[in-house]
Amino acid sequence: MFWYWESVVYAGIVWLAVFLLVGPGRLKELWPVGFIASAVFLTVHLNLISTGISRFSNGFLMIFGVPIFHLVWVFGAGILLINYMERDFTQKIMVVIIFTVLGLCLDLFSVSVGGHIHTPSFKPVNSLGLIFFRLIVFVWFSEGFFSERIYGEEKLIR
Repeated sequence: MFWYWESVVYAGIVWLAVFLLVGPGRLKELWPVGFIASAVFLTVHLNLISTGISRFSNGFLMIFGVPIFHLVWVFGAGILLINYMERDFTQKIMVVIIFTVLGLCLDLFSVSVGGHIHTPSFKPVNSLGLIFFRLIVFVWFSEGFFSERIYGEEKLIR
C-alpha cells in the first residue's frame, strides 16, 4: 500500500530539502524553473505511458496517468538542482550526475514498491540514461529562459 502514497512522501522530503537548502530570496527567483521541471517530466512520462514502456500504479490523485504529487516533488527537485547550478561546464555536469543518481535511486525504489511499473525490457540502465537526458533538457530550457535568474546579471557573459 506504500506505493499509493509514495509520491506524497517524495514531495514532502523534497520540499523539506528545498525549504532547508534554498533561501527564501533564491526560492523566489527560481520558482519558474519548477514549472519547466514538471513539464519536462510530464512530457517524458506521457510518452512512456503511451508507448507502454512504463506506467505508474493507480496512485493518489492521478493526472493523465501520473500522480500529481510526482509533479509536485519534481517541481521542487528542479528548484534544488538549479540552485546548485554553475556556469562552469564541469560543475554543471557534476550537478546533473548527482541528481541523475538521486533520480535513479528514487525510480528504483518506486519500482521495488510497485509505484512505477516498467516493461521487462526497460532496465535500470535505460532509466539512468532517460533521467540523465531528461535533466539535460531541463537545464537547457531553464538556462535558456531564466539564465539571469539562475546566474545573476553580474555573472552574465557579455
